[in-house]
Amino acid sequence: MPLSVLVSVFVNHRVHPSDDSMASVLEYDRKVIRGCDDRIEVRPLGLSCPPSPCSRTDVMAYDWIQRSVELVFGNPCAPSLLTGNTDTRHYWGLSDNIYRFSPINLHISEVGMFHGVNERISAVALTQMVEYYETFIMLSCTGVEQD
Repeated sequence: MPLSVLVSVFVNHRVHPSDDSMASVLEYDRKVIRGCDDRIEVRPLGLSCPPSPCSRTDVMAYDWIQRSVELVFGNPCAPSLLTGNTDTRHYWGLSDNIYRFSPINLHISEVGMFHGVNERISAVALTQMVEYYETFIMLSCTGVEQD
């Protein structure tokens, strides 16, 4: 059986906020791929989304998140980068700071159930989530800043 002369590959990138644009990612892909074979064509499918903007951590809204975590869970809260895609791109025009955060305390063995079979959280975790949101709402409504 003869080999096909046409092969298609789909690459789904998660563009890091430090990248200038989708164009810089495509240029990097072209450089790497054409280094192997210059007959390969690299082109976007028109489904690209620019890198998400980074939300500030030196604002009161972030302080409320951080303080609520500390009060409810008794743990420090540190910013990190969410690598998954979310619907927040629909809200970029509404706010300069969008925090992709869910106040849930899980054991490492429970993480795999997200978006999987028998997805669930414990009653304790649900209770803590409710307490977190109550605390967050109270802090934000009263305008209390972190000490």
